Amino acid sequence: QGREGGEGAIAGWSANLEGAVTGHHGHMAEIELIDADHARGIWAMHDRVDHPDYLLIGYGHYHEEYLRQDGQWRIQRLKLTRLHEERTPKT
Repeated sequence: QGREGGEGAIAGWSANLEGAVTGHHGHMAEIELIDADHARGIWAMHDRVDHPDYLLIGYGHYHEEYLRQDGQWRIQRLKLTRLHEERTPKT
């Protein structure tokens, strides 16, 4: 939602998930090494978010780009695409 960097992502997730209990699984990583300092990956994912207002169950993929700086691999870009999502409001 227009947030940049790790701190922006954490602030957004914290606001959206306040009061929620979540379970998140990443599976079957496919990592492609582009060069010595760049890579990209795709991860199958499944999640469950038990939020005070709704229950969400979904699955899809994380698409990530990685950059190695000072010998450490970091996520440079992350995008979640959902194949399926069930959101049930709580009443």
